[in-house]
Amino acid sequence: MTIIKHDFQAEKHVQSQNDKKTKEIPGYQLRFDLDYSSPAIWRTVRVPGTLTLQALHSILQVCFGWNDDATYRFLVGKMYYGPDSNQVSENIFNASEVQLHELEKGMGFIFAYIYDGGNGWECEITLEEILSANDKIPYPQLLTAHQGRPPASFDDIHEYQEFLAILNDSATDRASVLARHNLADSYDPEFCDIESLKKQLKSIS
Repeated sequence: MTIIKHDFQAEKHVQSQNDKKTKEIPGYQLRFDLDYSSPAIWRTVRVPGTLTLQALHSILQVCFGWNDDATYRFLVGKMYYGPDSNQVSENIFNASEVQLHELEKGMGFIFAYIYDGGNGWECEITLEEILSANDKIPYPQLLTAHQGRPPASFDDIHEYQEFLAILNDSATDRASVLARHNLADSYDPEFCDIESLKKQLKSIS
């Protein structure tokens, strides 16, 4: 009689390998564009797929110089996601409980960030590239940026655009306009301190 011995160790190894494959999560290259901005204000970042929408909110705050002192929400596909609060309802899901890789399909459809909706900022988020799971991204990485961050004193892009129009008018007393907004004479709306942003993003996970 032939006795067939089952190799349980081999089975465990195969199962372990399969589990590992299912847990491989890609990273993403995203572009953030402030809506209604002229000239365009945008940032390109790479983030791990395990990043939560709550962490993505923190990244956007850093990228555009906001103070995280107002409400926000994401629109991904047809679903809204917002901060963890008693106001989270069946129509707005908790942003801290959802990771980007779980929303990949919706990210390619509609992906937007609304900060202090109504009188605030809107940002279009574009999924530019799905990265290999082997390309480990330990923290958010800023790749490129265009134009400086709007000063936090402005409530929305329209108010900021009006300010830029006045500032660029040759008849404008530039110093007095900047002083009204508590900005230094050296203020340059085109300057973006990329190295500073990169350092700030390292603390977000």
